[in-house]
Amino acid sequence: MKRFLIGFVSTSSQNCGTGRDQNLKNDLWVVIPTANRHQYLEEIFENSGVPRDQIVLVRTAPGVDIEGVHNIWDDKEEFNIHRWWNHGLQYAEELFDAKYVAVLNDDVWIEPGSLQAIVKGIEWSGADIGYPEPSSSDICGYAWVLRMSSPIRPDQRFRWWFGDNDLRNQARANNGTVSVSCNIKHLHPNETTVGEFFEATKRDGELFYEKWDTTSRD
Repeated sequence: MKRFLIGFVSTSSQNCGTGRDQNLKNDLWVVIPTANRHQYLEEIFENSGVPRDQIVLVRTAPGVDIEGVHNIWDDKEEFNIHRWWNHGLQYAEELFDAKYVAVLNDDVWIEPGSLQAIVKGIEWSGADIGYPEPSSSDICGYAWVLRMSSPIRPDQRFRWWFGDNDLRNQARANNGTVSVSCNIKHLHPNETTVGEFFEATKRDGELFYEKWDTTSRD
């Protein structure tokens, strides 16, 4: 079971201008599932440090294209955030050979340089997945970075919850996870986990415990 912790003193001072940093700029993509909560997207785009043409929005509700980024549509009646994640990951990998993909909620705030720090943490450790530290759970479902050469992928049997813990367990059975000291905030945690989402969460919990033969989320 591998877990690494890396501290970076400053993320905002990192520069993606030359050498390996320029390659990293080309290798890193961003995937964001989003329905109608678009008020934070422009700041996410700007602070990510990722070119707009390397950002994929998985659109989960009808609407108009958001300019300058890739809009792919997944507005099936049955919601499934893990299907949305996989849709974006597959798009970035198969069409553009992305080496790393940051998967973000549409309600996060990112200090510039944070995603790049996580990628460098993955490169240093050889881990499958990187995420911001501190975190109350091991992998932050609202912000995580996947090394695309890894076999780890979201399990679409989960619909809404426990997928971050499942990814963590998958990674720990392979090349591990790495947490990196950087500043990414989830602005509206758990606001949508009500109604049908709450019922899906209960089912996801039962599946998680069965899959990993455990009675604990951890």
